[in-house]
Amino acid sequence: MATIDYNELILVDGWPGVPATTAETPVDGFVDGAHNNSTDEVFPVGSKMQVYNDGTTGLKGFATLVYLKAAEAISAAGTVVVQDDSGVPYVVANTTADVLAEPIGLAAISLSAVASGSYGWFWCGGVFPAVSTGLTPSITASVVPGPVSAGDISAAIGLVTADIAGEFLFGYSFATSA
Repeated sequence: MATIDYNELILVDGWPGVPATTAETPVDGFVDGAHNNSTDEVFPVGSKMQVYNDGTTGLKGFATLVYLKAAEAISAAGTVVVQDDSGVPYVVANTTADVLAEPIGLAAISLSAVASGSYGWFWCGGVFPAVSTGLTPSITASVVPGPVSAGDISAAIGLVTADIAGEFLFGYSFATSA
């Protein structure tokens, strides 16, 4: 399966709610603070924040981050997740056994590893967020320039094509995956 560089993607935020401004971002960062990969819900689950990437790393523009709970261990930064099959809002998973068989447009990319039952920040919209040093440079996907859908990222979320009865827009790609 081919990969695509994060700097070649802009994600479409499907999560409900309006993000807080950059003035309200965590003072200790999104991945280093005690609120990330914590069993305590430090921020209200579903909280969204928007940060500006100045272009030093990646594209210039805004990135949207959402605070979610992992239904299962998310093993690494850069893992694509979708809503967990429990149907509980703002709970996500990555493996075939635990994600909704038909993704409903709620997808995100982890900024760090997150233990099962813990909370963390996930990239859900806009350009690559330079707030994370843990993200690997690419995700597993088969994409060409233009819209990126659930089928394009199915390998990254542990789904097989047959599991995806309803496609949803995940983002836009500026390049073909290598």
